Amino acid sequence: RVYLYMATVKADACIAVLAVFDGSLHHGWDWNATERDSLLASDRPPACSRMLRTSFRSDGDELILRSRRLVLLPSAARFSVKYSCTAATSAIHGPSQSRERPCKAHVCLAALDAATQLPAPQVPLCTRFESSLGPWNEVHVPASMLLGGSRRFDELRFVGLPGVSLTIAELSVTAALSRAGSGTAYPSQLPRYLLPPVGYALPTLPRARDGSDGRCDASPAACAPYMEPAAAQTTRQQLPLCQMDGDHLRGRWEQSCDPQRIGRPDHFAYGRSLPVLQGGFDYRFCFQQSANERLRSAEALSWSWRPDGCRLEPVRGLSEWLGERTLLFVGDSLTAQHFYSLVWLLGGDAGTEELLDLESLLRVEQGARVDRCATSMNSEGGGASRVSRVRLRHGGVVYKVMRHGELEDELRNLSRVSWLQLVRSVDILLLNVGHWHHRRDPGFARYEEDAEAVTRQLELQLKPSAHVVYRTTNVGHPGCESAARPLRSRLEAWSALAPEGGDADLFTWNSTAQLARQTKSLKDSLFRDPHSWRGPPLFEAAWAASAARRRPDFARRFWLLNVSFVDQRADGHVAGAMRAGVLGSRQRFPLDCLHYCFPGPADYWALALVNLLRRQVPAARQRGAAA
Repeated sequence: RVYLYMATVKADACIAVLAVFDGSLHHGWDWNATERDSLLASDRPPACSRMLRTSFRSDGDELILRSRRLVLLPSAARFSVKYSCTAATSAIHGPSQSRERPCKAHVCLAALDAATQLPAPQVPLCTRFESSLGPWNEVHVPASMLLGGSRRFDELRFVGLPGVSLTIAELSVTAALSRAGSGTAYPSQLPRYLLPPVGYALPTLPRARDGSDGRCDASPAACAPYMEPAAAQTTRQQLPLCQMDGDHLRGRWEQSCDPQRIGRPDHFAYGRSLPVLQGGFDYRFCFQQSANERLRSAEALSWSWRPDGCRLEPVRGLSEWLGERTLLFVGDSLTAQHFYSLVWLLGGDAGTEELLDLESLLRVEQGARVDRCATSMNSEGGGASRVSRVRLRHGGVVYKVMRHGELEDELRNLSRVSWLQLVRSVDILLLNVGHWHHRRDPGFARYEEDAEAVTRQLELQLKPSAHVVYRTTNVGHPGCESAARPLRSRLEAWSALAPEGGDADLFTWNSTAQLARQTKSLKDSLFRDPHSWRGPPLFEAAWAASAARRRPDFARRFWLLNVSFVDQRADGHVAGAMRAGVLGSRQRFPLDCLHYCFPGPADYWALALVNLLRRQVPAARQRGAAA
C-alpha cells in the first residue's frame, strides 16, 4: 500500500499529489498503449512532451494504466484528465446504446482496485469529436464518484467504442489543500517518503474550469518569468543593467510567483522537459523523484534575486553574443552543475552533447540532443575521464572539464595536462577550485600560494585574447532538508557554520583550530562546519589579487564572478531527493546540502556569468562587419 503524504499549501490550490502521465508514463506504472510525439499545431506542449494515444478497434477495447502497487488517496482527491477525442470514422453519430456499458459515452473512465474484481463506476469523457488532434478537454472527477467509499485503486481504465481515438496529454490525481496557519506556503519540515511511492514523479498542475467543490483556482495569478523579479515587467525595466562589479550583490530574494502556479518545474524554468537521464546522478532532477520533491522544487523556483539598483539580463541570446567563440568550464561537480544550468537555459540554442576522451580529446560518445527527450549523459557528463562538448546554434562551443581533488595539482602544472590543447584554444575560461582544496591543505595555509601558481600558468598557456572568469564558491547549508525558503541574509547562512561560541570568528580562519578539527576527538566539539565550507570563500579574493600582479593585459582579462548572494539559498538543495528514487540502494544516501537540484538556485550561477560576460567582454564580431 502506498500512502501519499502532502505538504500544506494555500487554500483553493489544486496540487497534483500523484501524477500518472504528463509527458511520459511514470515509473511504477504500465500501459497497453503506445506513446507518440505531439501533433499539435497550436497550444504545443514544451519540447520533449509526448502524448499517450490509443485507437479503439472493437467494442469493449480498453486502455489500461496499472500501478505496480496499491495507492491510497487523500480525502477530497480528484482525477484530472487533459485529453482529446477524434473520430476515425463518420459512422459515430451518438452515444453507445450497448446495454453492457454502464456509461453511454464513446469513451468512459473507470478507477478500481484490481484485486477486488468488483464492478467499477464509469464516467463519460468523449461526447464530442474533432477531425484532428486538439483542442484539449479537461475534466476533474471527484474520486468518490469513481471509487465510492473506498480511496484505494491500482488501475485506470479507458473503455472506448470502435472508430474512436483517445489522446491523453496529462493524467493526475489532484487535491485542494489548506494552509495551516500563516507564514510561508510550506511548513519548515517537509514530510519525507520512507519508501518510494509509485506514479508520483513529474506531477503536473491541471486547472479546473468550473467552480465545483474542491475546485482549483480558475484564474491563476500571473507569474513573472523564471529568475525575473515580479516588478521586472514595469518599473524595473527603467533600471540600468548590472555591471557585475558588486552592484548585483546588494538586493534581496523575493517571491515572484506563487509556487502553486508552477506545474512542471522544468517547463517553468527551461520551457521544455528535461530528458530522462540514464546516469547515476538522475536524482539531481529532484522533482522527478517524488510528489514532495516536486512541491519543494516549485517552492524554490518561486524565488527570484532582485538587485536594489540594477537589473539582470536573461540568459537567452548568449549563443548569438558568443558567436563562433569557445567557452570552457573547468572545476568540480559544482562547476559541472554550472555548465548544465547554462545548457538547459539556452534551450534550443544548444545542440548535441558529445563526450571526448580526456587524454586524446577524441569523441567517444554522442548523446541525444539536449533539447530531446532522453540522454545517456548524466549530470556529471561521463565523470572525470571525459570532456563534454555542446555546440551552439551560432557556431560557438561550450566545453566542460570536470576534475576533483587532482585539479589544483594539474592547474599548477598546466603544461603537462592532456587537455592543454583545449586550454590554449579557448576564448573564455570559467574556473572554480571549489571545496576540494581542504583535502590537500586543511588549514588553507597554502591557498594564496596555489592561486599565484595557477594564475601564472594561465598567463603562460592561454592565448593573448582569452578571458578568465573565476566563480566564487558558495557555502553549504546544514539542515537543508528543512529549508522551505531563502534565508534572510548571508550572515544567517554563515552563522550556521561559525565556531561554537558566537559569531566573533565568523569571517576569520583559525588554521590551528582548523587543523585540530581534523582529529576525530575534536571534530564535533569545535566546529559546526565539518566540511570546511567557509574556507574557500574566505580566501578566494586571492585569485583577483594574484591576477592583478600579472601583466596588465592579463589582469584586464581576469574577472572574479561573485555569486555570494546564492549563499542565502538553503532551499533547493538535493537534500534527501536521492532517497525518494526508485533505486533501493539509495535509501541510505547521506543528505546532500551542497549540490542544488535542476532546475534550482544553481541557475543563478549561469545568469550571473552571462551578465558578467555581456558587461565586461566584447560581443562576437558579426561576419562581414567593419573593423
